[in-house]
Amino acid sequence: MGPAWLAWIAMCVAYAPMLRYYRRSLLWAPFLPLVAAAFYVSATIGSAVRFWRGKGGQWKARVQAPTQETP
Repeated sequence: MGPAWLAWIAMCVAYAPMLRYYRRSLLWAPFLPLVAAAFYVSATIGSAVRFWRGKGGQWKARVQAPTQETP
């Protein structure tokens, strides 16, 4: 068994107490990477859309000032 499989199994074991706490089936544990990946993909796409609309750098109602090019 390779290191990636061992890491994945360790992640499932570490996630199991949370699933028990929220009274969810332990069958959800192997799907944690998919849930995390879906979140990060949607956050990345949302950020790209905000950037293309000219509203990038906005977080918690604060806007990052645009960078100024040096002559």
